[in-house]
Amino acid sequence: MNDLVFIDRKRALIYQPTYSSCPISMAREYFQGQLRAFRKRHPQFDCFLKEIGKELENEKSKDYQRIIKFINGEAETNWICTRDSIFSVFIELFNLCLSPNQAVSYIKKCHLEYLKMLRDKYRLSKEYEIILSRSRYDGLVKKHVLLKVLPATDNHHLEYSYKISISPLLLDNEDLSLSSNVDIELLSSNPIYQHAFSLFEYYSYEKLPRSVLRNVYNVTIFDLKRHGIFEYVGKEERIGRTAYNYNIIGDVGLHIIK
Repeated sequence: MNDLVFIDRKRALIYQPTYSSCPISMAREYFQGQLRAFRKRHPQFDCFLKEIGKELENEKSKDYQRIIKFINGEAETNWICTRDSIFSVFIELFNLCLSPNQAVSYIKKCHLEYLKMLRDKYRLSKEYEIILSRSRYDGLVKKHVLLKVLPATDNHHLEYSYKISISPLLLDNEDLSLSSNVDIELLSSNPIYQHAFSLFEYYSYEKLPRSVLRNVYNVTIFDLKRHGIFEYVGKEERIGRTAYNYNIIGDVGLHIIK
């Protein structure tokens, strides 16, 4: 992104606010109000967003709709308050002194990278670890599997990967980011991949027809069962949700998939 940065800085740095808690029932309205107040305090940032919104609307692409909703004041809570939110990406682009046109060009690059990630096939790394960890769902100490998932295509395998911690008890929960049983972390030294996730995937993928994280999750479960690491036990109803129970086969420690 260095080729996009202005040589002479023209803007003062701005910072994403730290928010206090609020009742869940009014979270969306509260954070929308906080974003409006922030934009009012920083009129240059407000103009920056509006110009980007105009250019993206001219693209006539449904893939930019949640970014446009954010700019138009219709943001969901997690698009504003989280560390990897749409809001955080726009603050970063603004602080790089990009023009609105340059920001849109970069957003388009993020979109292209996201589409590549969506088309990628994925595979498990050869090494995985079995650890004992307390479940955040029921508080019991259980075996968990730690592993990495890599793009299967050779040209991408060094650019990004995913670090996954997965429990033997999996809830039928469409929003993986809120699941207490699955943690998926994107790993990359190139910020464009994290930006692509923040703009096009995080906190909305349960509503998307296709999702990178859902693809990664499905490959992980399928291959853990295929390699005999996960053994399906059965399912049960827990607080109105379906829980799928597995045995994790193997002792605590580092293992190699054969």
